[in-house]
Amino acid sequence: KVCDADGCTVTKSSYGQISEGTRITYEGATPDALVATLHAQHGTAVGNCDISAVFAGTGPGTCIFQGGTGSLNPFRITLAVTFDGAVWFWDGEFHHRP
Repeated sequence: KVCDADGCTVTKSSYGQISEGTRITYEGATPDALVATLHAQHGTAVGNCDISAVFAGTGPGTCIFQGGTGSLNPFRITLAVTFDGAVWFWDGEFHHRP
């Protein structure tokens, strides 16, 4: 995903419910307590992120989503968050049974 001041846009995904162009917005004052909202084509999901380790250079961050609406209901995933200097990556295994 690539990010700007208003959030991030998914540029590639191996999961069909979170397709290219999906927007992710974040709320929170510090990188260790962010609330992330996935705005997919037919649903949303809200999760909690701690990406302070990415900024500290000590390892990947994490995002955990548990539930959603529409096409993302139910949706559970724990993600490792990394950054290569230009693109942010989310890696993890999801559980989704529509």
